[in-house]
Amino acid sequence: MPVNRVAKILIVDPLGLSPFYDQYLSTALADRGHDVELWIREPEFLPGYFDNRKFRARKVTHVSRRLFPGNSAVAKFFKYAELLLIDYPRIVTAALRAGIVHVQWLSPPPIADVELWYWRVVQLSGKKVIFTAHNVFPLGKDRTVTAHLKRRYALFNRIIVTSDYGKKIIRQYFPPVSPKTAMISHGPFFHDATRIPADQARSRLNLPPSRPIVLYQGFFSPHKGVEFLLDAFLLVVKKHPDALLLLVGGGDALYRSKISAQLQQGAIPSRNVSTRFELIPIPELILYYAASDIVVYPYKDIYQSGALFTGFGLGKAIVATRVGGLPEVIHDGANGRLVDYGDIDNLAKSIDELIASPTEREMLGRKAHATAVEEYGWDTIGRTLEEVYKRATETR
Repeated sequence: MPVNRVAKILIVDPLGLSPFYDQYLSTALADRGHDVELWIREPEFLPGYFDNRKFRARKVTHVSRRLFPGNSAVAKFFKYAELLLIDYPRIVTAALRAGIVHVQWLSPPPIADVELWYWRVVQLSGKKVIFTAHNVFPLGKDRTVTAHLKRRYALFNRIIVTSDYGKKIIRQYFPPVSPKTAMISHGPFFHDATRIPADQARSRLNLPPSRPIVLYQGFFSPHKGVEFLLDAFLLVVKKHPDALLLLVGGGDALYRSKISAQLQQGAIPSRNVSTRFELIPIPELILYYAASDIVVYPYKDIYQSGALFTGFGLGKAIVATRVGGLPEVIHDGANGRLVDYGDIDNLAKSIDELIASPTEREMLGRKAHATAVEEYGWDTIGRTLEEVYKRATETR
């Protein structure tokens, strides 16, 4: 049957790995008249984020999080046990009443193999199950085509990727599923937020009012290339002794320790760098972007980046690496700057030149915001996704 505007669409992100994406996507579909239900494990740093939305949010159980806080082996065991034994039966029951099921993430193997069996049960009932491969392969690791990945991509009725680069990787490594793969671009985050003047944002964050500020914001993980940024910023400080680098976000504790150790070696003076290694509530996140002159994404491996679409949505001057799907969004010199990963001199030069040119920063930020809302708007994403859903339901 074709997807219509009364059929229920189930969006599933049981570990809460992309809360902002889930919220904007669910809202876009609801705005187009669909009955949308999001099943998600609400992140601790976003209490109540999904309340009072245009869609229904069903929060999966997180008793284990209260009993076993942290990320220990015991905490992980009970989290996944709770997910498989309590939450997935509830999600599958809801899926059997839906018109379309759209899965955003799976757990790591071997937990994901059990999840695939649950989705097979849903398919056997006649339902179509769509999967968004935000990362075709795990980031920062060798591209090894495992039996699990073959099963994953073979099972789902349609695969969605968020960049042409991702589609290329599917075609190269998983050719049998390429015909059922669609590219639907990522969308902007916080483009609809109230703009805050830089001086007010700096005052509220207790940041210096007149020093040039460079921001890295996002998850800390080895594929994010923060060491590359630190090496380049050491050169930036030599030309701009007042420049301040902000490193903000949560993520891999071991990697953050590595970055901290690099900073403690003292190559960058302590007055030129400030860290906040934790997940940031949305109001403060927007303040950090508003307070910054330049935002840098120094990635060594990526398919597409929600953090980048935050910078675009908030209209910032951006410097990023020429990797993955980033060059599909950033047009060098037009709405941002691109450098090759590992080219320390060129990254430092790009930051230097933007510090020295408020006019170029303003132009790049304005063009970035225009790109976000005009080329990657969520209504367009919702409309394109409807077509994918329709083709899936019409295919036997």
